[in-house]
Amino acid sequence: MPDSKKLLENYFFERFGVNRKLWKHYNVYWLGNSLWITSPDLEPSPKYISCGIRALRIMDSEFKSLKPTTYVLQYLGENIKKNIADIDTNDLKTIINGRYLENNSLGYGYIALRYRNYIIGCGLKNSHGIKNQIPKGRKRELEEILDEE
Repeated sequence: MPDSKKLLENYFFERFGVNRKLWKHYNVYWLGNSLWITSPDLEPSPKYISCGIRALRIMDSEFKSLKPTTYVLQYLGENIKKNIADIDTNDLKTIINGRYLENNSLGYGYIALRYRNYIIGCGLKNSHGIKNQIPKGRKRELEEILDEE
């Protein structure tokens, strides 16, 4: 397996412009097919199912397809400098309802979705447009927020 911290640093720097130095104060560890981050004073232990934030899912055995989680993108927030789709309320409704959002300005791959200056989750840009990759539970929370507006 590749060095976990280097893989994390390189991925988030290359894909999202996150400064590599940001990760120096985090522990990074493997659990199954995922990379997790924790604070430096928290070490994973067999008595825990997991600890920290799942940062990346490894989608293939060659480590070429890496998927960032919604939660790590939200945590990184303003540290994300590129591959961001700024969306408005109508766009958010479109992607929450499972439809593609047209976008010609971003390249293919995983992107950060930003709504009202906050990163709200992960999206995937492909030839059809942007599709949300937000977990169902988080998506329901966003629907409730939109319903209140």
